[in-house]
Amino acid sequence: MSTDEMGETDASEQIRWLWFGVALTIIYAAYTILILALLRADQSLTLIVVTGGSVAFGLAIIIDTLYFR
Repeated sequence: MSTDEMGETDASEQIRWLWFGVALTIIYAAYTILILALLRADQSLTLIVVTGGSVAFGLAIIIDTLYFR
């Protein structure tokens, strides 16, 4: 592999990780808004959603980074 090909691969991979981070930020912001809205309605339901959502979100990130990247 030449130096140019290696640089292009690194830049492409960095851009991919950048968009992954942007997507995570948007999803997390929507999740936070959902939690704030649920807090006004029912606190016990909010606790269930926070616990389940956090575990699912963490597992999804781990699976994505380990197996699909």
